[in-house]
Amino acid sequence: MALNPLRVTTIRIGDRIDVCYAFFTAGSQGKIIANDCSSGIVFSVNTETGELGLGQSRWGNGFVEHPESGVEVAGKRIPDWENIKAFCRDAHSHAPEGIGLIGWDVCWSAGEISLVEGNNGPGFPELPNKKEDQWKMMKNYLNCLEQKKVCDETTMNKGE
Repeated sequence: MALNPLRVTTIRIGDRIDVCYAFFTAGSQGKIIANDCSSGIVFSVNTETGELGLGQSRWGNGFVEHPESGVEVAGKRIPDWENIKAFCRDAHSHAPEGIGLIGWDVCWSAGEISLVEGNNGPGFPELPNKKEDQWKMMKNYLNCLEQKKVCDETTMNKGE
């Protein structure tokens, strides 16, 4: 019933724009809106590979399949992931410089990427797969942003 978007969050540090986290939200319970506040199921996305992680909702977590349709979601890869990331980084490059963090809601269909909206309060979902440790990486990104410095992949994964 719902449009099921990807939330791809970008961060600008100096001249660099990175994808810092992403998730896919699948609608449920017949709602026309797919977000965690409307009974949606949020699946984490590995930002390097586009692979979908375990899903969670307000009533449970660790979903591999959508609980209503039975469609396996976790472990699948998002088609055209590199182009989706490039699309979102490009969109951020057109935003005013003072906006450091934007959550882009995008959809992909038949090889086309569509921008639904940009959110300057993109939200930070609690992820059921603690191995991903996106919170540590996000803290490092925010520290870099606060210090107005560019961080490389090593810095992002150090946990400083």
